[in-house]
Amino acid sequence: MPSVLFVLSASDHWTLKDGTRHETGFWAEEFVVPHDVFADAGWDVAVATPGGVAPTVDQTSLGLMGGAPWKTDRLKRDLERRGADYSSATLPYRPHVVVDRHLYTGQNPQSSRPLAERILADAEARR
Repeated sequence: MPSVLFVLSASDHWTLKDGTRHETGFWAEEFVVPHDVFADAGWDVAVATPGGVAPTVDQTSLGLMGGAPWKTDRLKRDLERRGADYSSATLPYRPHVVVDRHLYTGQNPQSSRPLAERILADAEARR
């Protein structure tokens, strides 16, 4: 039986240089949707966190979708300045999956299902 390992954040906050604390955690949809795709396909699903502590769900993810566009623009500029090959969906908040050899990544929660389905398809093709 194929297996997949999810490594989730166990952090419940992050702290800015000025000492301001912000609640955080893993984004619920980005775990639940792929988990269900793999489990429904019969894969053995394991979950781990740094230090083996219980994962923390980002409470915002339980009721909201999307993000702040200015954060994405700033991240894009910073990555490109450092030499990254940045790509994104043509329209905001649309699925965008990128595969680079054995690295699979999805941009935003709307990519959760297409990313998991792409991993399943590629794994099946290698069988």
